[in-house]
Amino acid sequence: DKITNTSCLIQIFDELGKIIFKETTLPKSSFSFQINTSSFHKGIYFIMVTAINSNESYTGKAIIQ
Repeated sequence: DKITNTSCLIQIFDELGKIIFKETTLPKSSFSFQINTSSFHKGIYFIMVTAINSNESYTGKAIIQ
């Protein structure tokens, strides 16, 4: 299921589970958003996107090199 047309909570965690980014946003189209990662250290990060008004969520992984 895709999360569309609803406010979403976007959280990014580092490898230790610490939240390093948190924002509530409404995806502009086709569920896409941009996050400036220039201040992130190299490593693996976990992304959790949760629809505010439902139980839908997405969890993914990103590698910053």
